[in-house]
Amino acid sequence: MARISGSALRRHFGAVQAEASLIAACQQNFGLIEAKALDRYAATPQIPVMLAPADFVAVKALAEAA
Repeated sequence: MARISGSALRRHFGAVQAEASLIAACQQNFGLIEAKALDRYAATPQIPVMLAPADFVAVKALAEAA
């Protein structure tokens, strides 16, 4: 199981502070969030996965370049 910070959801996936917005952002971007969580887990399975804004910086740069 992995977690993602509210700040990552707001900064990179357009969520606002409201719980419904955070949930919607997570659901709409689940594939990307899941892929990043699995990568982090594979690299260090002994450490719980907590995704933060820094985990999505490269993803944002790729999206802006496209």
